[in-house]
Amino acid sequence: LTVALLAAESVLKIRIHLLQYVLSMSTPIVFYLLLLSLGEHVDFWIAYLVSAAAVIALLALYAKAVFRQAKAAAGIAVIMAIAYAVMYVILRAENFALLLGSLTIFAILAILMLMTRNLNQEQ
Repeated sequence: LTVALLAAESVLKIRIHLLQYVLSMSTPIVFYLLLLSLGEHVDFWIAYLVSAAAVIALLALYAKAVFRQAKAAAGIAVIMAIAYAVMYVILRAENFALLLGSLTIFAILAILMLMTRNLNQEQ
């Protein structure tokens, strides 16, 4: 999420206030609270789907208000939907969760390193 916000901030040339980062970064906490509380009453996949959808919708609406662009909000929503889908697959993999999680983090780090390799040269 932080990377998505930083990317949107850079591309759109709109500064995001520290409080807006803090509020956005609080959504994973809310996600897990929703997942835990809903999971006590419904199947895991339903709780996960509802929690992820609620958090993604909240972030998308907030991004639209902050950036004042539906395209930026949609981009952040897509990134978060992919992230929650990958996380669900990893959680369901049980025996391979650590391996899949490690490979996913490695791939994300490699992609970010490639994308930011010329960052200082552009300034």
